[in-house]
Amino acid sequence: DLMIDANSATPESKSFLSPTAANLLLSRIYLTIGQNGLAIESANEVINNSPGTFSFLQAAGVPSYWAASPTAADDQPETIWEIEFSPSSNPGVNALSNFYSPTGGYASILFRQDFYASFETSDKSKSLFSTADAPVSDSPLGVWLRKYRSPQANTKVLRMSEAKLNRIEALYKSGETGTALTELNAFAQTTGFPAG
Repeated sequence: DLMIDANSATPESKSFLSPTAANLLLSRIYLTIGQNGLAIESANEVINNSPGTFSFLQAAGVPSYWAASPTAADDQPETIWEIEFSPSSNPGVNALSNFYSPTGGYASILFRQDFYASFETSDKSKSLFSTADAPVSDSPLGVWLRKYRSPQANTKVLRMSEAKLNRIEALYKSGETGTALTELNAFAQTTGFPAG
């Protein structure tokens, strides 16, 4: 069931849609249909007026945001909306984690080592991969993704970072390329990704 908590700016759980989620979705819709000014307006609403339960992910928090235990990973400030999973709603047989985890039932989705090697050492994304227990007989060799490791962890769908990226893309499409590049590099620096 889709849970909407429209009466509260601060939902009791990130599994409830909120006004912040609505504004983020509006920014995405406006961006898609070419209404860049409205996309910027909606993204700014998320960036500047979201309640205190929402905040942007910083570089130091990237690994734990994705790879933490379910109780630590759920309802994090970066998350605007996530699909809630529990032992009763998702017993784990066909959970997303069973495809990505080396101990999962399917354990079938690895990333190529050359893709992993393409990340700069300073890029926090690199910490989301693991070479431990990767099959040594595969050709080409692969690495495991450290995201989605538990069948009971909620699946993140809407994030605060998307508001900034929507704003940056709308600025770029509006012809404000210098501002867009400046904001993109600032965003990359705070989240631990190499600036372009």
